[in-house]
Amino acid sequence: MSTTGPEGRVYQVSLTTQVPRRPVGATGPQDFLGLPPWALVGILVLFCLLCLGLPLLYWFRRQSNLRKEYIPREPPNVQGFVQEVVREATVSGALQQSHLGRS
Repeated sequence: MSTTGPEGRVYQVSLTTQVPRRPVGATGPQDFLGLPPWALVGILVLFCLLCLGLPLLYWFRRQSNLRKEYIPREPPNVQGFVQEVVREATVSGALQQSHLGRS
């Protein structure tokens, strides 16, 4: 390659950078990570759907479970629970300090 200087002299210049044989993108899209672009886009779309869809499905399932009425198989033994609470309060002395113990 030659170029003309300010005095009109012709200088021989050699370049260290080589001219690419074909321009980038001239033959179509290039592979990325060894995959064609359509496959890479498909994988990214599936990944985004899973990242957004699975938490949404778990949330739907939780909401449906929260809306179900809780009906125990056997009725709870409330009398036994109350007796246990009163017994523990009597042993610890908390019952005598409360309004219930004074009456």
